[in-house]
Amino acid sequence: MWLTDDDGYTIHEARYGAGQWQLTANVYDESDNVVKAWDSRATAAIRVGDYTDLDAAATVTTYNPVDVLAADGTVLAPARTRVTDVWTPAAMIHAPGGEQPELLRRHVATSYGEHASVPGVSLPVKTVATAERLDGSVVETLATTFTGYDKLDTADPKSGWELRLSTSTTLDMNGNGAPDAADIRRETRYDARGRVIEQRQPGAGSASPGTRRTVYWSAGTNAADAACGGQPTFAGFVCSEGPASQPAGTTLPVTRHSDYAWHGAATTSRDTSGTVIRETKTNFDAKARPVTVTTTLTGLVGSDPVPTVTTSYDDTTGMVIGTSSSAGSISMTFDSWGRQLAYATTSGGVTHTTSNTYNAIGDLVTVTTPKSTTSYTYDGTDANGVTEYRGLLTKVATVIGGQTWTASAAYDAQGQLVLEQLPGQMQRQHLYDLTGELVSQSYHGPVAGGGIGPWLGWSIEANASGQIVREWNPEGGAATTGELDGTTAVRADLTYGYDPAGRLTTVTDQQLSAEASCALRTYGFDARGNRTQQGTATGTACPTSPATTIRRAYDAADRPTTGGNGQGSYAYDPLGRQLTIPAADAPNPAAGDLTLRYYADDSAHSITQAGTTLSYTLDTAGRRTKRTTTTSGGTTGILTNHYTDASDNPGWVTNLHGANAATTVYGDLIAGDLTLAAVSDDTGQKWAELALTTPRGDVAATITLPTPTSPATGLDHYTRYTEYGQPTTPPPTTPTGTAGNGYGWLGTKQRTATTTGILLMGARLYNPTTGTFTSLDPIHGGNDTPYTYPNDPINKQDTTGKWWDTLKTGLGVASLFGCGACAAVALTMSAVDIVRAASKRDWKNAALSVLDFVPFGVGRIGATVVKSSLKAKKAAHRPAFRAMSKAERSKAQSPSRMASDWRKRGVRAARKWGRRLDYVVTGIGIAAYSHKHLTSSTLPTQKKR
Repeated sequence: MWLTDDDGYTIHEARYGAGQWQLTANVYDESDNVVKAWDSRATAAIRVGDYTDLDAAATVTTYNPVDVLAADGTVLAPARTRVTDVWTPAAMIHAPGGEQPELLRRHVATSYGEHASVPGVSLPVKTVATAERLDGSVVETLATTFTGYDKLDTADPKSGWELRLSTSTTLDMNGNGAPDAADIRRETRYDARGRVIEQRQPGAGSASPGTRRTVYWSAGTNAADAACGGQPTFAGFVCSEGPASQPAGTTLPVTRHSDYAWHGAATTSRDTSGTVIRETKTNFDAKARPVTVTTTLTGLVGSDPVPTVTTSYDDTTGMVIGTSSSAGSISMTFDSWGRQLAYATTSGGVTHTTSNTYNAIGDLVTVTTPKSTTSYTYDGTDANGVTEYRGLLTKVATVIGGQTWTASAAYDAQGQLVLEQLPGQMQRQHLYDLTGELVSQSYHGPVAGGGIGPWLGWSIEANASGQIVREWNPEGGAATTGELDGTTAVRADLTYGYDPAGRLTTVTDQQLSAEASCALRTYGFDARGNRTQQGTATGTACPTSPATTIRRAYDAADRPTTGGNGQGSYAYDPLGRQLTIPAADAPNPAAGDLTLRYYADDSAHSITQAGTTLSYTLDTAGRRTKRTTTTSGGTTGILTNHYTDASDNPGWVTNLHGANAATTVYGDLIAGDLTLAAVSDDTGQKWAELALTTPRGDVAATITLPTPTSPATGLDHYTRYTEYGQPTTPPPTTPTGTAGNGYGWLGTKQRTATTTGILLMGARLYNPTTGTFTSLDPIHGGNDTPYTYPNDPINKQDTTGKWWDTLKTGLGVASLFGCGACAAVALTMSAVDIVRAASKRDWKNAALSVLDFVPFGVGRIGATVVKSSLKAKKAAHRPAFRAMSKAERSKAQSPSRMASDWRKRGVRAARKWGRRLDYVVTGIGIAAYSHKHLTSSTLPTQKKR
């Protein structure tokens, strides 16, 4: 239900779920900016008395109250057009040095500056994030960031002030509130047109290996790179990108793009490093769609080829319906709404097909694979026995081998999962704080004496920045007290410390078992994010300083060069891939050096250590389909992955281990991550494993269930992992179930740990000993350096091997360092993109930028609709859609028309914003948006005062 004013604005929205009406509310200022916003979680907390100060439950945003004027009277920013302050909802947080948690909220203040040489321009120059009490007193400064716009080189044609693009970002590391040499500073240079020409790592200059240089094709002579000149056909497109200079030792590749097609895509991309050339050729059809992709590699021995991939399309819808290569084929079938009906893989003449069905409103209701059938139920009676109407998933039933495994769910006021009823009479419960951050995850199941009681749990405490600072197992869990059969879980209490850049620097790991012990792990980084030292100490009492320190060295291109404390050396090929990891840095150092081999596209081909080789074959999508284990005595095992969708997570695996064979089928059940593994072996035996997982997503334990009605009786095993993924207790080695495919650390994401300890982390291999990948980041800027895993592995992760992501434990305020600073940069760039596109009257791109610019991802929904023609059925549930006339609704029923409508809304908003966007800037996580049409159309749930 929606309550609107006489202008058609929604004042309140009410949705029935969790057994009652869930309400939201917003307050607008006179310029239609949202200045106070309460979500349904906040209003529910207010109703039960958790908040006595109403504003403490809201996200509060303030704008400049009056026009901002230059010295000559020029209006730099009209009143109420730029964000100056943002306060998040308050939560119970431990202040530094405090004995008890108290209500604190995060305040982000943005300051603006001008430059005399560019009159009429005012841009954000400083952002300060603080933790405050409700009375406004500051408890601590969380982060201070300075944004610069001055020229980096006096020869630069324009400054960042003129281009409205930042040339430097500086993070205050010593807390003195001013930029200096102790801080972390990253720089970006532009040409006269505002195109990026240099991206500098901290401490890197214009001619450093740590600087990424981009050169564009020109019609005439090119002073930056003569080979990029004299090409009027390609003028303006990227010619080359790579390190500004080569590091000592093995060279790194420089990529050159050429032979651009009519629509602006390069048909040839060539990586050159010394005598090694890797060339990727893409052929496009008349509709600018890639049809064939061929990769060839010359001059490099020991790198294996990849086949040419051909892509086919539906001529009516334009959707991809198949890919094929010598490795096999993949085909997809869609209905007229763009919903996938079938996904089929073919290899070796054998085809496996997965089919989907939907209900009348477009919800997925069944998925049928060759090994399982899963049914989904929405709304109705939830796991708590109350009525749900919000379109949420309330029940999943998976049939595997004739056995039906079921799970049900219940949600809170905000729609967050709070209860899962799982097989084995097990329950998983989630508890959140006032802002929606997870504070507890626990498992309950059958206990001695009958009934259901606590088995195992984790409690979490975060700081004001949103980073987890403590994680512990509460007392009283049957799995930690030995009341259950099988393995006893190890109780532990961990605390985490971070530096001002948000990087994890200290871990205190206290085991609370009978043999109590405490381990200290410390990490030190250079300005770029390379881990330069790692310390450890153990004792019955918690150590305060490391007893042993391992130091590591890196070259100017951020490549690890030697093992810990100089023991052994890394070897690289000219494509930046590690060929040898010295034993000192191997997860199993006693087994000696690790030797790696790759395919031409950087996919891992083999891992060898101590005479055992793990070899991988790829399917047409580049996913690992087969792992063969060989020793000097021959083949000892073959594991085959079978995929049921476009992800790199197999739906089932077959494992031939010696003379024994078994099939393991994986199920996600309610939460969407790995929960169930159903096993059948060649003797006809069947059983299932229920995975018990940590809040981070590690598979800590499994429970064997012979049948769906069998009650859980105890843990099969219990494994703990360090923050970077090394097991602190021995992981299981069984060839079936979750362990059969190496699912342990981040196992719910189906990331595989090999027997060498190296992990298969999406596109790359990951070494948990050093916290680094073994090859270059396929997307520049995906992490601090081209090789590092996120340096805050508690709150961030990179499961794709391409780009870090915030590890979300709830739907509340994300970690300040997990996404806050980057969000500020991204949103600021979106504002700049709008300005630039509007100035060129490029209303289509301006529309997309406007939609990207709207806070909390709401506008991005609109952008996604434009970019991918999102199904109209989703839009049909929006208030704005329901408010349309009958004729308008009829026009909007097709996906293409709905996409066009969203685009037009963005265009109209972009046109009207055209002259005002110079003044629109962002705080962290909040964007200024003021146009009434944009608010009412793309933000249908916003409310007007």
